[in-house]
Amino acid sequence: MTLETFFEKFNLFADAPGAVGKMRELVLELAVQGKLTSRHADDGTIPSVVEFRDNAAVVAATLGLRPPKESVEIVEPPFDVPSYWQWIALADIGAAQTGTTPSKTDHDAFNGDIPFIKPADILPNSVNYLNESLTRHGAESSSRLAPNGSLLMVCIGTIGKCNLIERECAFNQQINSLTPVPFVDPRYLLIAARSRYFQSTAWRKSSSTTIAILNKGKWLSIPVPIPPLAEQRRIVAKVDELMALCDQLEAQQRERDALAANLLSALVTELTGTTNGLNVSATPVKHAAPAPRAPIAPTSKPSGPAIPAPPTAPKTARTLAELRKAAGLSQSAVAKALGLNQAYISQMENGKRAITDEQRRQLVDILGA
Repeated sequence: MTLETFFEKFNLFADAPGAVGKMRELVLELAVQGKLTSRHADDGTIPSVVEFRDNAAVVAATLGLRPPKESVEIVEPPFDVPSYWQWIALADIGAAQTGTTPSKTDHDAFNGDIPFIKPADILPNSVNYLNESLTRHGAESSSRLAPNGSLLMVCIGTIGKCNLIERECAFNQQINSLTPVPFVDPRYLLIAARSRYFQSTAWRKSSSTTIAILNKGKWLSIPVPIPPLAEQRRIVAKVDELMALCDQLEAQQRERDALAANLLSALVTELTGTTNGLNVSATPVKHAAPAPRAPIAPTSKPSGPAIPAPPTAPKTARTLAELRKAAGLSQSAVAKALGLNQAYISQMENGKRAITDEQRRQLVDILGA
């Protein structure tokens, strides 16, 4: 895609609410459809599904995991991609794991040097590695470890929230990880995972219970369009370039809106002799330059089919029990999301067990409080 085409498409809805977010979403869609790049003679070919599967087994072995089960057959491609691309199920792209949480009674498991990632730690442009940590004992005995370059995706609650990790991490039961084979650039995998296609597919495959749950088997069955490795890297570079332009456009829109507000204030003053409560400025508001964007910026929430989301509790609810009931959740559903038993939740609601700061953060994420 040329820059001229990019701006032409942007101008179709530049003044609409959330226009830049929609543009970011479009960039990711065009990326996975093969419309941002073209084939180069020296790109080589894409390995066969069998080669992908064999390499995924090797990656699994290096992580101490069992090799994947039978390969997922893709009956019909979800959409058209260049003829030399290949659709590969997530299961064959790498080694997958679902996280766990060590027992709180195992005091030797916590406060180490291995980050323990929860959904709230997965941010749009980064991952928070400083919230909680495990010891090597805690990570290896009762949790999961994913190496640098792995994809982490939330599959319980805020399904689809994802990012790459830049160091070895452990993670809880709401998160799945995928460590890709050498044929797949992790940054391209993140682009594919954040695309409207992948996000809407993940939500569609999730359960329709009060807390959305996407089990690992269904997650791994999602097909991903894979170009040659060299083209994957060109796609990453092009996406970074276009996302940087989106940042610039967003900054320009903020400046334009601020200028319009100043002009309105000046007009009110001219007509009435009073600011009428408006903040009048003689000079346009200057905004700080936008913070540098991490490579592969996030997209807005997929705009396709309506996506189910857990109901949120009203702000007037006070106790944990009130929050849970207002959200329409059972004690067992909350217990499952937290990795605890139902009796533990009952004791928390009755005040017989204190709620830790970490449990409080998880409850806020689950209940929408």
